[in-house]
Amino acid sequence: MQSADAAARERAVDPRRNVVLEASAGTGKTTVLVTRYLNLLRAGVDPAHILAMTFTRQAAAEMRARIIEGLRAEAASSGDGRARWRALRDRLGEISISTVDAFCLSLLREFPLEADLDPGFTVADETEIPALVRQAGEHALAVCGRLARDDAELAMLLAQLGPWRARTALRHLLGRRLVVPRAFRRFLAGTPRDLTAEAACLRAAAALADRLTSRAADVRRFLEDGPHDQARFGIAARDLALVCPAAASWLPDGDSPAGTPAADSEPAADPARLAAALDRLRRYFLTA
Repeated sequence: MQSADAAARERAVDPRRNVVLEASAGTGKTTVLVTRYLNLLRAGVDPAHILAMTFTRQAAAEMRARIIEGLRAEAASSGDGRARWRALRDRLGEISISTVDAFCLSLLREFPLEADLDPGFTVADETEIPALVRQAGEHALAVCGRLARDDAELAMLLAQLGPWRARTALRHLLGRRLVVPRAFRRFLAGTPRDLTAEAACLRAAAALADRLTSRAADVRRFLEDGPHDQARFGIAARDLALVCPAAASWLPDGDSPAGTPAADSEPAADPARLAAALDRLRRYFLTA
């Protein structure tokens, strides 16, 4: 019977044409590929010069078996087929149908230095991959920790994430390593260039100071009416004066902390002192 797509199939198996073949499962794609391969051999192409790839080892083995079966059938039916079989039967190992990953592996083995790989590299077993991912994450965190000593932005990022979230983030980044760089570049393109860690901290400190200053009456009442005989209150009062410069003038004489900026000036710029003061205030006011 003549199939409705006979003309399309005829074009697809012609090795002189470049073809993209798309079809549903079970419609004969493998048959077309096998026929195209045999046509290349009929045209005198050496099998060592034919690259054929598929996705699974099972499909690759089936395709190779069908090619060899086709060569044998031709040898039994025609003189040209017998001559081709005699020329190829001792070289059947060169009829190689590869999986995509096996082909990539063969390229890496052939050109390890160009790929920046150790020539003696091995392929990780499925059971080894989680351990390798963990090792890569720990190594990256160790490197980031060293770099953070001189990089305020990186130090702020690690402080914000914390160790557990940083490890989780690195694991997800490794799992999406092919798309992550492009996504990062797109995100960073819209990020303000002046948004450094120092600028972010100063803005946050200024915003907090403004908020407290806008509630000046409440802050002043707290400072004046508080239990001045309690050490914890005295520390909280001095911390408030550090965070909100205007509050320094409301403290009893001699209670202003050393280095507290004058009223209406910028908030304290020392990140370590400011962070410690905020932590103590959080523990003082938020008991649960």
